[in-house]
Amino acid sequence: MNTIEIMLASIFVYADGYLRCHQYGLDPAEVLSESDEIELEEALKSLKETSVDPFEGFWMFAIIYKLGNKTESFWLNSKLPLFYSKFSVGQPNGSGYNCLQIYRPNTGLLAWNDIPCDAKIRFICQRKQSYRDNMCSDE
Repeated sequence: MNTIEIMLASIFVYADGYLRCHQYGLDPAEVLSESDEIELEEALKSLKETSVDPFEGFWMFAIIYKLGNKTESFWLNSKLPLFYSKFSVGQPNGSGYNCLQIYRPNTGLLAWNDIPCDAKIRFICQRKQSYRDNMCSDE
């Protein structure tokens, strides 16, 4: 994933968070592997030193949609499918929500969830990277 940038100052709807990442010269956050997830979780754990509670959630920039009886999802920036995911139990639940957040449910562990794209939450960006290089690395 490279270096993660957690945007704490403001809350935005999904599309505005996505655009802000690009305006800041960053890529929208995408988790392509377990090592990316570990890096992201470590960055979010560091928020204990701030007043921001990960229970409120952060945008990660994937789209979730129903295609017939099957749920499909892909990362918005790279257009790659979600090869790796860490959805909370029962998620995505097919309730018509198409956007992805990472949050801390009551279990205390970080997990992914589908939520309405018009919800206003904080967001996560990452330093620009080559997706081809990431997919071919020996991590």
